[in-house]
Amino acid sequence: MLNRNLKFESVAGTIKIIQQPSNQEIKEGSKVELVFKCKAQGSKRLTYQWYKDDAMLQGKNEGTLVLKTVTLADFGWYKCVASGKDDSSITVESSPAELDVIPCDGRSKT
Repeated sequence: MLNRNLKFESVAGTIKIIQQPSNQEIKEGSKVELVFKCKAQGSKRLTYQWYKDDAMLQGKNEGTLVLKTVTLADFGWYKCVASGKDDSSITVESSPAELDVIPCDGRSKT
């Protein structure tokens, strides 16, 4: 599994990302839990929202995104957006992280 930690900090207002999600590579159908983590600090109460290829992932609003059984459809770029629960106008976006899914039978991802 490829794991690259990006070292820069994203800052907006009083919120900053202190743990970026990292690129990962995993075989299709893997039963392991794939985890993307995003951690922010600054506001007393934070909310998170995850996106895949710039589309909001409904119900994925924790600091950790877990994919339990990986499929080819999970291939793409993931990011989280953290915002203040009391002031949603203050938001910060993580760097994008790629999930590279290796087909189990040699099929193309596209």
